[in-house]
Amino acid sequence: MGYTFGSGLGKHGQGMSSALKIEKKGGQAGKIIHETDEVMREVGLNPETFQGPITNILLLRNIYTLDDIPEDYDNELRPELSRYGVIKKLILHRDPDAEDFFDQVRIFVDYPNKAAAIRAYADLNNRFFNARSIRATFYPTDRFMLGHYYDPSY
Repeated sequence: MGYTFGSGLGKHGQGMSSALKIEKKGGQAGKIIHETDEVMREVGLNPETFQGPITNILLLRNIYTLDDIPEDYDNELRPELSRYGVIKKLILHRDPDAEDFFDQVRIFVDYPNKAAAIRAYADLNNRFFNARSIRATFYPTDRFMLGHYYDPSY
Protein backbone atom coordinates (compact mmCIF):
# COMPACT_ATOMS: atom_id res chain seq x y z
CA MET A 1 0.00 0.00 0.00
CA GLY A 2 1.84 3.19 1.07
CA TYR A 3 1.40 6.89 0.54
CA THR A 4 -0.04 8.33 -2.68
CA PHE A 5 0.41 12.02 -3.43
CA GLY A 6 -2.76 13.98 -2.70
CA SER A 7 -4.38 11.28 -0.61
CA GLY A 8 -4.73 11.52 3.13
CA LEU A 9 -3.06 9.51 5.84
CA GLY A 10 -4.90 6.65 7.50
CA LYS A 11 -6.38 3.35 6.41
CA HIS A 12 -9.09 4.99 4.29
CA GLY A 13 -7.15 8.11 3.28
CA GLN A 14 -9.35 10.24 5.48
CA GLY A 15 -6.53 12.02 7.31
CA MET A 16 -4.35 14.99 6.51
CA SER A 17 -2.84 15.08 3.05
CA SER A 18 -0.14 17.64 3.82
CA ALA A 19 2.01 18.63 6.78
CA LEU A 20 0.90 21.20 9.33
CA LYS A 21 2.30 24.68 8.84
CA ILE A 22 3.15 27.23 11.49
CA GLU A 23 2.47 30.93 11.11
CA LYS A 24 4.90 32.86 13.28
CA LYS A 25 3.18 35.35 15.60
CA GLY A 26 6.23 36.96 17.19
CA GLY A 27 8.78 35.78 19.70
CA GLN A 28 8.29 32.08 20.23
CA ALA A 29 4.53 32.18 19.60
CA GLY A 30 2.94 30.69 16.53
CA LYS A 31 -0.36 29.56 15.10
CA ILE A 32 -0.92 26.19 13.43
CA ILE A 33 -2.45 26.62 9.98
CA HIS A 34 -4.60 23.62 9.14
CA GLU A 35 -4.58 22.20 5.62
CA THR A 36 -8.24 23.05 4.98
CA ASP A 37 -7.74 26.70 5.95
CA GLU A 38 -4.72 26.96 3.67
CA VAL A 39 -6.55 25.40 0.72
CA MET A 40 -9.58 27.63 1.29
CA ARG A 41 -7.38 30.72 1.14
CA GLU A 42 -5.68 29.40 -2.03
CA VAL A 43 -9.04 29.16 -3.82
CA GLY A 44 -10.39 32.48 -2.54
CA LEU A 45 -12.63 31.31 0.31
CA ASN A 46 -12.45 32.79 3.81
CA PRO A 47 -12.27 29.99 6.43
CA GLU A 48 -13.37 32.38 9.19
CA THR A 49 -16.67 33.27 7.50
CA PHE A 50 -17.44 30.03 5.64
CA GLN A 51 -20.76 28.56 6.80
CA GLY A 52 -21.23 24.88 7.54
CA PRO A 53 -18.98 21.89 8.09
CA ILE A 54 -16.47 20.85 5.45
CA THR A 55 -16.27 17.18 4.52
CA ASN A 56 -14.68 15.14 1.75
CA ILE A 57 -18.15 14.48 0.25
CA LEU A 58 -19.34 17.03 -2.30
CA LEU A 59 -23.03 17.20 -3.21
CA LEU A 60 -23.77 18.65 -6.65
CA ARG A 61 -27.30 19.68 -7.59
CA ASN A 62 -28.87 21.19 -10.70
CA ILE A 63 -26.55 19.39 -13.12
CA TYR A 64 -29.25 17.14 -14.54
CA THR A 65 -33.02 16.90 -14.41
CA LEU A 66 -34.84 13.57 -14.31
CA ASP A 67 -35.50 13.94 -18.04
CA ASP A 68 -31.93 14.58 -19.23
CA ILE A 69 -29.68 12.16 -17.33
CA PRO A 70 -27.37 10.56 -19.90
CA GLU A 71 -26.80 6.82 -19.73
CA ASP A 72 -23.06 7.42 -19.53
CA TYR A 73 -23.23 10.20 -16.90
CA ASP A 74 -20.22 8.68 -15.15
CA ASN A 75 -18.07 9.06 -18.29
CA GLU A 76 -19.34 12.60 -18.74
CA LEU A 77 -18.67 13.76 -15.16
CA ARG A 78 -15.67 11.76 -13.99
CA PRO A 79 -12.99 13.42 -16.17
CA GLU A 80 -14.08 16.90 -15.06
CA LEU A 81 -14.45 15.99 -11.38
CA SER A 82 -11.10 14.13 -11.35
CA ARG A 83 -9.28 17.42 -11.95
CA TYR A 84 -9.56 18.14 -8.21
CA GLY A 85 -8.44 14.76 -6.91
CA VAL A 86 -8.98 11.03 -7.13
CA ILE A 87 -12.65 10.08 -6.96
CA LYS A 88 -13.30 7.26 -4.53
CA LYS A 89 -16.99 7.04 -5.37
CA LEU A 90 -19.40 8.84 -7.71
CA ILE A 91 -23.12 8.34 -7.06
CA LEU A 92 -26.11 9.73 -8.90
CA HIS A 93 -29.27 9.64 -6.76
CA ARG A 94 -32.72 10.10 -8.30
CA ASP A 95 -35.63 11.29 -6.16
CA PRO A 96 -38.69 12.06 -8.29
CA ASP A 97 -40.73 12.87 -5.15
CA ALA A 98 -38.41 15.65 -3.96
CA GLU A 99 -40.27 18.92 -3.41
CA ASP A 100 -37.38 21.05 -4.62
CA PHE A 101 -36.76 20.66 -8.36
CA PHE A 102 -32.99 20.87 -7.74
CA ASP A 103 -33.12 17.85 -5.41
CA GLN A 104 -34.61 15.43 -7.92
CA VAL A 105 -31.12 14.51 -9.15
CA ARG A 106 -28.25 14.67 -6.67
CA ILE A 107 -24.67 13.79 -7.51
CA PHE A 108 -22.32 12.80 -4.70
CA VAL A 109 -18.56 12.87 -5.16
CA ASP A 110 -16.43 11.13 -2.52
CA TYR A 111 -12.91 12.58 -2.55
CA PRO A 112 -10.09 11.06 -0.47
CA ASN A 113 -9.60 14.28 1.51
CA LYS A 114 -11.15 17.64 2.31
CA ALA A 115 -8.58 19.58 0.28
CA ALA A 116 -9.76 18.01 -2.99
CA ALA A 117 -13.41 18.60 -2.07
CA ILE A 118 -12.69 22.27 -1.24
CA ARG A 119 -10.98 22.83 -4.58
CA ALA A 120 -13.90 21.22 -6.41
CA TYR A 121 -16.42 23.25 -4.40
CA ALA A 122 -14.68 26.53 -5.13
CA ASP A 123 -14.51 25.83 -8.86
CA LEU A 124 -17.93 24.21 -9.38
CA ASN A 125 -20.32 26.14 -7.11
CA ASN A 126 -22.41 28.51 -9.29
CA ARG A 127 -20.58 27.37 -12.44
CA PHE A 128 -22.76 26.68 -15.47
CA PHE A 129 -23.19 23.12 -16.78
CA ASN A 130 -25.92 22.14 -19.27
CA ALA A 131 -27.08 25.79 -19.18
CA ARG A 132 -27.80 25.50 -15.43
CA SER A 133 -25.99 26.91 -12.43
CA ILE A 134 -24.46 24.12 -10.32
CA ARG A 135 -25.27 24.16 -6.61
CA ALA A 136 -22.42 22.60 -4.63
CA THR A 137 -22.40 21.87 -0.89
CA PHE A 138 -20.52 19.60 1.47
CA TYR A 139 -22.47 16.56 2.67
CA PRO A 140 -22.04 14.75 6.01
CA THR A 141 -19.72 11.77 5.65
CA ASP A 142 -21.67 9.63 8.12
CA ARG A 143 -24.96 10.08 6.23
CA PHE A 144 -23.22 9.32 2.93
CA MET A 145 -21.61 6.14 4.30
CA LEU A 146 -25.01 4.93 5.55
CA GLY A 147 -26.55 5.49 2.10
CA HIS A 148 -28.79 8.36 3.21
CA TYR A 149 -28.63 10.42 0.04
CA TYR A 150 -31.53 12.71 0.79
CA ASP A 151 -31.44 15.14 3.67
CA PRO A 152 -33.59 18.24 3.16
CA SER A 153 -31.19 20.36 5.22
CA TYR A 154 -28.47 19.89 2.56
